Amino acid sequence: MHCQALYGIWIEDIELNKRSGKRFLYCESFGKGDENTVTRNKSGFIICFSVLALALMANVCHGFGQKALEKLKETEDCTYCDLQNADLSGAQLHGARLSGSNLSGANLSKANLSDANMLSARMNRADISGANLSGAFLRSANFRDANLTGANLSRANLSGANLSFAAISGADLTDADLSGATWIDGTKCADESNGECKKEQHPVSGPGAFPF
Repeated sequence: MHCQALYGIWIEDIELNKRSGKRFLYCESFGKGDENTVTRNKSGFIICFSVLALALMANVCHGFGQKALEKLKETEDCTYCDLQNADLSGAQLHGARLSGSNLSGANLSKANLSDANMLSARMNRADISGANLSGAFLRSANFRDANLTGANLSRANLSGANLSFAAISGADLTDADLSGATWIDGTKCADESNGECKKEQHPVSGPGAFPF
C-alpha cells in the first residue's frame, strides 16, 4: 500500500526487516527525478506523519482564506470569514456583509464599504486610508493600530468600537456615532458622542464632610 502526500513526499509501506525484526518507514521525494529514500524507526514514523499533518493544515488554512476572499468579491457576503492580510484595495463592496470577520492587517485603502455591515469585525493594523465607510455599521469593531487617514466615516455607527492608537488624520466623522467607543488615546467616549468623541466626565471626589 502506498500513500501520496502533499509537498512532494511519498510514503511507502511500513515493512518488517527480516534480519533485525524491526519495522521501518520509507519516505522519499518524487517529481524531481531523484530519489532520497530515508529509513527511520518507529519514532521516525511519528515525526514523518507529524510533518505531513502540519503541511496539510497549512494548506487548508491558506485555501480557506483564498476561498473566503473569492466569496466576498463574488457575493459581497462573507460573515465570520478569515480575511487576514487580504488585498482589497479599491474594492467595490457597497453594502457588503462582513460582520464578525477577521480583516486584521488587510489592505482596504480606497475601498468602497459604504453601508456595509461590519459588526464586531476585526480590522486592527489594517490600512483603511481613503476608504469610504460612510453609513457603515461598525459597532464594536476593532480598529486598534489601523490607518484611517482620510477615510470617510460620516454617519457610520462606531458605538463601542476600539480606535485606540489608530491614525485618523483627515478622517470625516460627520454625524458618526461614537457612543462608548474607545478613542485613539485609550479614553472612553461618552454616550451620545456624535461626530466627535466627548470624553466621559468622572466626578471629582472631594475631601468629604468633616466629622464633628
